[in-house]
This record gives sequence, structure tokens and C-alpha cells, in this order.
Amino acid sequence: MLRLSILMENSAADGYVCEHGLSFLLDFGGTVVLFDTGASGAFLENAARMGCDLGAVTHIALSHGHYDHTGGLGPALRHIAAQKNENPLPPLIAHPDVFLKRRRPPGHPAGPKELGMPEDGRAELARWPATYTREPLYIRDDIVFLGEIPRPQPEFCALVGEVAYDGGYRKDLLPDDTALAYITDEGLVIIAGCSHSGIVNIIGHARNVTGVAKIRAVYGGLHCKDMTPDCLERTRAALARENLAELFACHCTGKSLDDFPAGLRLTAGEQHCL
Repeated sequence: MLRLSILMENSAADGYVCEHGLSFLLDFGGTVVLFDTGASGAFLENAARMGCDLGAVTHIALSHGHYDHTGGLGPALRHIAAQKNENPLPPLIAHPDVFLKRRRPPGHPAGPKELGMPEDGRAELARWPATYTREPLYIRDDIVFLGEIPRPQPEFCALVGEVAYDGGYRKDLLPDDTALAYITDEGLVIIAGCSHSGIVNIIGHARNVTGVAKIRAVYGGLHCKDMTPDCLERTRAALARENLAELFACHCTGKSLDDFPAGLRLTAGEQHCL
């Protein structure tokens, strides 16, 4: 069974705080994964109100290196280290490009902004046990970090910003954007951060990695706000063909979820049991 706690999201239930960011706590029973850390340490406040014990975390996984998923990494690692006291620290898993320096392109209407992992998180990670991999990595027999997502259908990608390269900047292809897949008797549960690599590509890769064809549920951001109308419609149609039992989208999905099949929005402070 999976108990999924939404520690941070763009919206919040009464009594909880929200920000433009995402953080889930995934309790699989004996294995507890902190998936992303929002844009700041505010998710820790929600976790405390929800009664979530971050001292029980056995693994930390990052979906990609944007600030709204790694901004709370420094506070998170310090808090977890204090909770663990002298016990071993939980390993962190991420793609090696999670550290890339990123920014909004010049002339962006919202103004200049650094989009990558803040220095505070980078500093804390320097002393933390971590595995950086482009390959899929099984956390447990039924839980897999999907690694770098192949993009046979690149039109489904939602790419934003620029990345530092060779003394300058170029378009950011976000190769570090990834997800988790949880194998259940009813099919795969996909847990995504922003789906910059395209939820259609993520689902296809999850099938190839696990050998499980049925997709039971999708949780996380779908980044529809940066899709063309044609890509949005094709994504919607692809998800409809999956006949999902649950689609719980949030964060960067945008208003498009209203027309998606089985689409329900998540808010910080909620807990789901699968």
C-alpha cells in the first residue's frame, strides 16, 4: 500500500501553506521516500501539521533540478539529519544533470530569474550520501527511479528556460526530468515532478523498464501550461486511452486539467492511500 502525502503544492487546504513548488512524502510501508522539496523549507511546516515523521525517511528522490523542486533541499537535509541523530542518513537519488545552472531567457516577460538548484541545497548535498544516475534504479522490487527518460515523441516535451553551456547559455532540454514508478497488482502508479520530458514519454519508459503495461494512476505536474494546443489535445487523448483509474495532477499542470479524463486536483495538506 502507498500513503501519499502532499507536503507542498501551488494550492493548499485550510491551515496549510502553499507556494509554486512540489513535494510529496511517499510511505510504501517500510520504505519512505521524500520526493522533491518545494521551493523553500515551507513544506516542513506542512509536514509537521500533517503528522508526517521525516525522521522515518529512507530515501530522497529528485524529479529534476528546478528551484521549485529543490529549493527546500537545504532545509530538508538539515532537518532530516537532525531527526536521524547518529543514525545513517537516507541516500538521495537524482540524475547527474540535476546541478546544471539554469535561468529564464533574456527578455522573458516575468523578468530575470535563476531556475536551478539554490546554492544552499548544493552545499548540503556535498556531505550527503547520493547516487546520480541516468539509468533506472530500483529502490525496492516494486519501486523504481526511472532515470533519464527517452523521448521518442519529443513533441510532448514541455521545455522552459536556458542552461549554462560552454561559457554561454543554450535552450534547456531538461534531460534530468524523471519520475518514479510503483508496481501494484492493478498496474503502475506514476509519480512525476513536472513531466518536462512529456507524460506520454514517461509512461512509455515506465512500461519498458518494469514490463508492466497497465497504468493505474498518475500523480504530479504535467506542465500543460507550456504545451501548444495541439500537443495538449494529443496528451489529453493519450491519457484517455490509458483508461486511468486516477489522474491526480497539480503544480505546473495549469487549468487544462479540467478537460482531462479522471482529472482531480491535489492540494497541500491532503493524504491519499492507494
